[in-house]
Amino acid sequence: MKGIVRVVGINMLALLLTSILIPGFHITTSLLNLFTAALFLSIITFVVKPILQILSIPFTLMTFGLFSVVTNAIVIWILQRFVPTLIITTFTIAKISFLGISIPKIEISSIILAYIVIAAVLSCVTAAIKWLIE
Repeated sequence: MKGIVRVVGINMLALLLTSILIPGFHITTSLLNLFTAALFLSIITFVVKPILQILSIPFTLMTFGLFSVVTNAIVIWILQRFVPTLIITTFTIAKISFLGISIPKIEISSIILAYIVIAAVLSCVTAAIKWLIE
């Protein structure tokens, strides 16, 4: 029971931080909506994601693991179908300059690419939170 509460809490924080970081990922910030989205994300991660990973083993091996981002994007797409307060739109990442390194403005104009970018960011945020807790 303690582990389930921990996973739902981590997913709540990860969804909140991702909605702050990515302008195309909107979730109504009421606590109940955030909890519902985190609960559904936890259930989908425990039930659907292992099935997707098993089915995509050949693609994952061919791409040296990069296809796992696509399976995470499918999980986010399924989550959006169950949680109507979760809205994903196309977005633009502003120009970033840091220590002499400049990343130009990037426009994410495809909804499929938006799902992939959001899935990658959500995975990174979740991994960082888990690393900080442990």
